[in-house]
Amino acid sequence: PAWNGVTWSSDSRHASARSSTLRAGTTEVGHWSVPRRVASPCDLAYRRNVSSNFPPDILDLHVVEHGPDARVVTVVGEIDALTAPKLAAVLTEQLTVAHVVVVDLDGVQFLASVGISVLFEANELATREDRALRLVYNSQIANLALEAAGLREYFTVADSVPHALKNPL
Repeated sequence: PAWNGVTWSSDSRHASARSSTLRAGTTEVGHWSVPRRVASPCDLAYRRNVSSNFPPDILDLHVVEHGPDARVVTVVGEIDALTAPKLAAVLTEQLTVAHVVVVDLDGVQFLASVGISVLFEANELATREDRALRLVYNSQIANLALEAAGLREYFTVADSVPHALKNPL
């Protein structure tokens, strides 16, 4: 199925290709991709940088179930005005079904203020619903963005996904 150009797949072919990366006792819930924007005639007319060397997707979201009460959302790519709504939808959905949601931001290459807002709102939702949202980010990009916004102290942060999953709610 597609949503505003976003594709979702729970196809067993996709899951089997990634199954070697899943730990025992985990199940992949889904994989979402947001395609990279196609160059517009305006981009071409003004000779803006348009490259075909970009990866085909601007954002990939992988959700893996760790038991009945925990989910890990792995984010790879760019979180901007185009992709933030999909991230918000995925985080909201996962917070409705799991008590602990870990967001792995190590693969984030760009984090705009709207992405920080999505993370903050998801954290507020988790707090209201007596759930836990935990961030994992060792990337300089996510670290600097959250530091610049002055919001690092509002999030529960772990050094790694396994460490984030160890701590009970």
